[in-house]
Amino acid sequence: MKATRNKRIGVKSATGRVVRVGSFVRVIALPPGFDSLQRESRSVFRAILGHRFRVQAVTSEEPRWLQLGVGRIVDEPADSVGNVVWLEPECVA
Repeated sequence: MKATRNKRIGVKSATGRVVRVGSFVRVIALPPGFDSLQRESRSVFRAILGHRFRVQAVTSEEPRWLQLGVGRIVDEPADSVGNVVWLEPECVA
């Protein structure tokens, strides 16, 4: 998966709003396949549900994914892998 911080790449959210790197989004849904994720991943997704985050990156190829910095919610150090999640655009508004 190739990511980019190019602010010109736009992705439509669940509400049809165009989201770009730097946009703020609210997590409104759990990702597809949530039930098959590891327990720790499910815990992170439950914790971020309903919160707002800035989009840090977008995948440069289809299917598009959004990178969100979630460290302030899941209490992970800034340089930790657990500090970010990749989420489908249909899960945000």
